[in-house]
Amino acid sequence: MDAYTFHARCTAAGLNEGHKYRFTSAGEAIAIGLQPGYPSNLPSKMDCHIMAAAQYILLAGEIIDDECVRNKRPPPRQFSWRGFCDGNGPVVWKQWGERLAEIAAALEGGAELDFTLREENAAALKDMVVRARDKMVALEPELFAQPGPDSAPR
Repeated sequence: MDAYTFHARCTAAGLNEGHKYRFTSAGEAIAIGLQPGYPSNLPSKMDCHIMAAAQYILLAGEIIDDECVRNKRPPPRQFSWRGFCDGNGPVVWKQWGERLAEIAAALEGGAELDFTLREENAAALKDMVVRARDKMVALEPELFAQPGPDSAPR
């Protein structure tokens, strides 16, 4: 988790601006945590995958939103953020936000989760997920005000 936090802080500070693989680590962490079925070779998702995704959004959400959602530029390694190509960044951003809302609701209501949760992480995970979702909505309020398709990223 510390490596993801460090990389997210570097991205937020602009230390990797212009680097060819700027979003590679973030892309992998967010995709693993929030995109259904990604990657297919992972035996099961764990709470740390969700936490890493939330960390990137909390710490570098503005940069990701600006470059990949508002300006609709695809990350350099599109395989990790499926669906971002062809200007679909807003669709993927909204799907991630909806996924965070689902996770928060499941944690709140005690519903079955589709990832492994260590009970000692439950409160911290819920807090991170809620704050990350709130940040996503704050960055793109119009996007979350619109009804959207429930399709999975391409």
